[in-house]
Amino acid sequence: MENVSLLFDESGELLGELSTRDGAYQHTMLTRVGEERLGDPLTAWQTQGVPIGSRRIQFRDSRCLSAIDDWLRCMKMELYPTTDLLLECWQILASHSLAAHERRDVLRSLRGASPQELAAWRLRLDDCFERSQCGGLRRRAFMDA
Repeated sequence: MENVSLLFDESGELLGELSTRDGAYQHTMLTRVGEERLGDPLTAWQTQGVPIGSRRIQFRDSRCLSAIDDWLRCMKMELYPTTDLLLECWQILASHSLAAHERRDVLRSLRGASPQELAAWRLRLDDCFERSQCGGLRRRAFMDA
């Protein structure tokens, strides 16, 4: 099964998406900022592997996701593994005018939610932002949920 992780910089700016299968690298889609920050390392890792201490983990290795996560942390970036429901919540958050760190922080707080809780949050976020567009509730809408 393919898994998608979202990549963020220290300010909460989305850098892109990383897809893996059983921990092994599949592909990435980077934002403009993500390309600037991660494009060269990702290109190098394709042939050399992800540096972890004195060794390198190849993309096809099931430890690749963990190695990338470790490298990102050292560089003050974050990797958030997601589920389909968490991605749906992210898409709702990303489509509204919240600051980058606000979107990331809400996503961070939802990561530990159960599938039932995420489904409820997805509906509530959708409802709150829909009301905010009509009633001027904007950023406070999800706080009232």
